[in-house]
Amino acid sequence: MIQALTDDEVGALGEGRAVLREDALAPDLRRACAAAVRSLHQHGALAPAGIGRAGLVRPDIRSDSLAWVDDRIGEAPFAGLHAAFESLRDVVNAQVWLGLRGFSLMVARYGADGAAYARHLDAFKGDPERRFTAIVYLHDAWGPDDGGALVAYEPDGARVITPAPGRLVMFLADRLEHEVRPAYAERLTATAWFRATP
Repeated sequence: MIQALTDDEVGALGEGRAVLREDALAPDLRRACAAAVRSLHQHGALAPAGIGRAGLVRPDIRSDSLAWVDDRIGEAPFAGLHAAFESLRDVVNAQVWLGLRGFSLMVARYGADGAAYARHLDAFKGDPERRFTAIVYLHDAWGPDDGGALVAYEPDGARVITPAPGRLVMFLADRLEHEVRPAYAERLTATAWFRATP
């Protein structure tokens, strides 16, 4: 998925910033993953996203739909997606020393009706399980009027990150608050939450 991190990227992660890489997935794999997420949606296999440990559905806070695909990693194209995130785990462990031993893989769809996700942390309070987040954008195109930006609340202020196709966003799950602004085009993502347990 990515080559070695630079010293600046390692430092940025430690400071609670997001690190971006472009074209993180091969285009054919990205398109196949996007098609698979659309198929899950069409077959009713995406569920309304919940928040917190209890998974409470609160569309006023979070209005995307998702599926956990850990049980599909033997299927194409999720096998390729899983392998890409596994290679990222190896890179992060070698350079950031987080001791990541496993991850959960989720795909999500934000509809074009203003679906959004309010400001939050990926790690649950008092629970060190989620240590590192990696998000890759699967959709085919993104225009200036499509919204759906990821806003990362970094130490020196808010950073607006456009969900460009194939872009990878990485950050420490317990350090970087972020939100997804309302989307006005179909916004498709794959997210891996890396943990320190198998």
